[in-house]
Amino acid sequence: MAMWAEFSQKPAWEIADELYRTDVEGLRERLGSVSAAVESLLMIGHNPVLAEFGRSLVDPWQSEPASLPHFPAPCLAVIDFPTDSWIDVDKGGRLDRFIHFADMPAGHLLSS
Repeated sequence: MAMWAEFSQKPAWEIADELYRTDVEGLRERLGSVSAAVESLLMIGHNPVLAEFGRSLVDPWQSEPASLPHFPAPCLAVIDFPTDSWIDVDKGGRLDRFIHFADMPAGHLLSS
């Protein structure tokens, strides 16, 4: 993967097969079990559950309603939380940015 070449320090990663068929509550439980030592987390999955989960984490008062779009594939939602504990993350996030990769010019995407 060309993405790994972009990191100065290789991130830890884990594949959690049990999340493939889970619901929003299952994703929330998994997020709550993440160590507080983890400062940034990337969850990769499929719709509709991942999109529902992402929307459930964003506080509509902290983000513009227009910034809570349908989550088309492939996309990335960056959500910031005002807490240091993943277990305390519940509808308190602010949508920092939303990227729909299909709309990006080819020169801005990493090659494989």
